[in-house]
Amino acid sequence: MIQRVINDIEEFLNIKINENDIHYFTDGVSGSTVFKLKNKYLVKITDELTIKTQKEFFKYYNEDYLQKLVHINEELNYIIFEFIEGEKFHLELDTHALHIFDQLISITLSYKKYDYNGYGYLFEDNKTWDEFLLDEALNSYKEMPEINMDKVYKALEVVKQYNVDQYLIHGDFGTHNFLLQDNKIKVIDPMCVVGDKLYDFYFAIFSNDEIFENIKLETILKQFDDDFEYKKALLLIVLFIRMGRAKKYDKENFYKYEKIYNNL
Repeated sequence: MIQRVINDIEEFLNIKINENDIHYFTDGVSGSTVFKLKNKYLVKITDELTIKTQKEFFKYYNEDYLQKLVHINEELNYIIFEFIEGEKFHLELDTHALHIFDQLISITLSYKKYDYNGYGYLFEDNKTWDEFLLDEALNSYKEMPEINMDKVYKALEVVKQYNVDQYLIHGDFGTHNFLLQDNKIKVIDPMCVVGDKLYDFYFAIFSNDEIFENIKLETILKQFDDDFEYKKALLLIVLFIRMGRAKKYDKENFYKYEKIYNNL
């Protein structure tokens, strides 16, 4: 299969590919085969649903902050992106948290509304907004059954009272999917979700303790024009979702998430 893809890429790009032109990645790419090609392209061989959602997402968005799509082959189920030369996200002394925070606001404010028959994972879900949030929260709860979910259920009751506009959002908009070029965020690997743009905003903030420890909660909740009670409820739910990820992947910082959750 991989050789068929390589042969097809050679024909599409009109290049010759040697074995030393390919560098395979293993981190964070479960279910897909991902490799760097000639230090210029990133190739992902994946499943049919991912191909379909990625095609729709990159047809809808062609923004400077996104990884650039070069080609999609729906027959062989592979995607070619431009390879981004950048540093993995880490706040160094010359990168102020407020600078990153401002970029998160700018990016999520640029999201566009999307007409779809429900909320959730694109071409997969047809849920209400609160059903999607509950499912994500319950998945996180599996990682931390010792944490009481009463606050989440109360927050979901608040969310149910609001008509939430549909946007096509990244869905996994966190620093694990950010690269920095000259202190500017470049975003990779969208999961493609239909939901509220605020979800991505809060998700990114609570994806990294280097962000949320340097931005006051009051400042976070002041952003966007949505009703304050809705914003606070959604923030708590997204925080809970991120807590589960932290419990699984960032245990040493889990207590920081737990402290905020307990104080909300």
